[in-house]
Amino acid sequence: SGNPLLRVGNVEDESLTGPEWSLIFENGYAWWSLSYGNWNSIFDAYEGSYNMAFSGPTIGDSTKYVSPVLNLSSLASPELSFWYANENSEGYVNDFRVFYRIDEISPWVQIFYDNSDINTWTKVILSLPNPSAYYQVAFEGTEKDGTMTILDYVRIGEPGAPETTWTGTVSDYWFEPGNWTDGVPTVNHAVVIDSDTYNPMIETSITVFSLTIMPGSTITITSVGD
Repeated sequence: SGNPLLRVGNVEDESLTGPEWSLIFENGYAWWSLSYGNWNSIFDAYEGSYNMAFSGPTIGDSTKYVSPVLNLSSLASPELSFWYANENSEGYVNDFRVFYRIDEISPWVQIFYDNSDINTWTKVILSLPNPSAYYQVAFEGTEKDGTMTILDYVRIGEPGAPETTWTGTVSDYWFEPGNWTDGVPTVNHAVVIDSDTYNPMIETSITVFSLTIMPGSTITITSVGD
């Protein structure tokens, strides 16, 4: 009946690139593939080392990047969040759309469209209508001679606490803002530990809304931290 939740911290763990993701070639044979930013103004993934990127050899090429089947039937108000950029190239911008469908044979329904010049990582949050046990979402790029359309950090689930993810790119110090995707967490934050270089060390009492530790990551808690 599918997975209850899709959360992507980065594409390295294959949660955005695994075999359950698929491509639908709507027109031509453009690909969604791994990249470092968009090779123009953005040279890094939003989080981690890689992001997904769309680019086609021919104007009009259009391809959907389709999620695994997700069981959202128990969620009252599911939402989709993701980070993307869609930068112009000499005034031309690709089309970027987001769709959902309630099962694998139902028609796709568009819930988001953009063809404006988005030249920095930008967050989008969308409500997902008609949750079902066989739900799918799709990100569609259409080549219009723009810079690559890029996508990272996808999450599907119930709306909840604001999320900040530990990347550990600066140090092991919990209170270093540069170690987090959305600032040092407070009691209201859902915290995800998804270490890049350094794992966090907690040396004092910390309270957060929730804590998720991704595979390969650890937390060191000293005798005074909890």
